[in-house]
Amino acid sequence: MRYLIPAMTAVLCWCGSFTCRGQDIYVSSSAGVGEYSLTTGSAVAGFTPIAGQASAVASSDGDLFVANQEQATVEEYNGETGSPILSFDIAGGWGSDLEGLAASGNDLYVANGQEVFEFDATTGDVVSGFNLSGASLDAQRLAISAGYLYVATTSPNLMSNYVNVYNATTGASVTTALLSSGSLNIAWSGLALSGTDLFAVYTNGAFDPTTIGEYNANSGLVISSSFASGYDVPVSIVTSGTALYVANAKGATSVEEFNTATGARVSGFTAPADLTGVNGIALTTIPEPGAMTFLVLGLVAILLELGFRRRNIFNLRHIVLGGLSREKSPASRAPA
Repeated sequence: MRYLIPAMTAVLCWCGSFTCRGQDIYVSSSAGVGEYSLTTGSAVAGFTPIAGQASAVASSDGDLFVANQEQATVEEYNGETGSPILSFDIAGGWGSDLEGLAASGNDLYVANGQEVFEFDATTGDVVSGFNLSGASLDAQRLAISAGYLYVATTSPNLMSNYVNVYNATTGASVTTALLSSGSLNIAWSGLALSGTDLFAVYTNGAFDPTTIGEYNANSGLVISSSFASGYDVPVSIVTSGTALYVANAKGATSVEEFNTATGARVSGFTAPADLTGVNGIALTTIPEPGAMTFLVLGLVAILLELGFRRRNIFNLRHIVLGGLSREKSPASRAPA
């Protein structure tokens, strides 16, 4: 029994479903993609920076997806090492305007022009493509949650801007113009979801996005038209639990953390000098515990239970036999 707990720990580490790595952040820029500690801002050891002009980034199940507008490609990398895994075939020349990526499980969604394409993240094959609601609308940013895909769109003259919602599996329109604005370029450069809250980056008529709004993700009702403060030009946002991370691309390029409930600034770090021109951010993803892990945990529980029962049965047997032995001994039957 004394060796069981160390053995259990070793087996769980071998399974690889539990990791001691904390959650880090990927930052894409005109110089490439790097992985950085959310605590210190320093580069994460073991991750090889990815070279090339990168726009949008997304992560899922331990993998990193990078959109390169200059090369009109989407590449998949090992999220821990930065090693290349797969190159997606952006056929037909439609990959020249890669503005948004979203990943969920084995599905990768790519926004380009007036269409959103769904890829199988394992094979790189196109699963489906669906047209956006509304004529002449270009997809800018994507966010996915609970089987729904949120798409930020804009018109060529920036006068008709919407956030539409689609069924992520079928591509069917669920909500048209969940958010809409006349000259306000809502969600042009950022969408993020936290429970029933939708955060969107928008600008009041200028080309640089300046404000983050908070909305009800189901109804589109405004919760806060100006969420938090302490950022200059937010170009990308992402959430994790009660944290909203904001990539600030003007002045001292930085990544800031805010509390999604209160809007209070929690922490932040200045991005390294080689990341000037930040375009996107994505958090590292820790794989869900696999079937092997649950199997091992079940076996450990059974072994613990059997060990406990065996020890108790042995002790009970010892007590009973000891009592019978004393009962049969001459000394135990001698008169007092």
